[in-house]
Amino acid sequence: MKNTYKHLSCEERDKITILRAQGMSYYGISTAIGRDKSTISREINRNKTPVYNVYLPHKAHERAIERKQESGKRDRLKNPIIMTYVATKLKLCWSPEQISGRLPFEHPKQNISHEAIYQYIYDKENRKLCDLTIYLARANKKRRIRGHSSKHQKSHIPHRVSIDKRPSYIEKRVQPGHWEADTVISRQSKKAIAV
Repeated sequence: MKNTYKHLSCEERDKITILRAQGMSYYGISTAIGRDKSTISREINRNKTPVYNVYLPHKAHERAIERKQESGKRDRLKNPIIMTYVATKLKLCWSPEQISGRLPFEHPKQNISHEAIYQYIYDKENRKLCDLTIYLARANKKRRIRGHSSKHQKSHIPHRVSIDKRPSYIEKRVQPGHWEADTVISRQSKKAIAV
């Protein structure tokens, strides 16, 4: 089962403060509250006061909430190095996946996900300034999940004849090919039955 990260609660931060005041180690605190040791270490080091070097749980909780709110407001590609690199490579017909993969090699310590590049490209405000969608392989088209759409334009079977239009003698099943067969597969795709 995949683990999902859950942010520390205010109560957990209070417990960290009490246990830390009792002289308990990061490992001891992590065991006591059921969190990873690195989570405790990161929490204390990130949120202790800069002047007195003290961990105050309610201030830490306020800082964590502010960081979470600010993270949603970050502009895509606000870093000028990344913005220039992305625009240059898009104009050379590179895909966002290629750009995000190559960026750290050409500019160490700089990175961005391909999804962030797509979001930047398709953002309405950015398109008013410079429409980068024209440089994508499928220029100016909406992104779609690969595979068949729910509404097919054409039949997947060429020269298909409707079951209503087949001759009545086929119902007698006297010739090979008049019989119909299909397979039924289990949900886990482990077994199949021919019917």
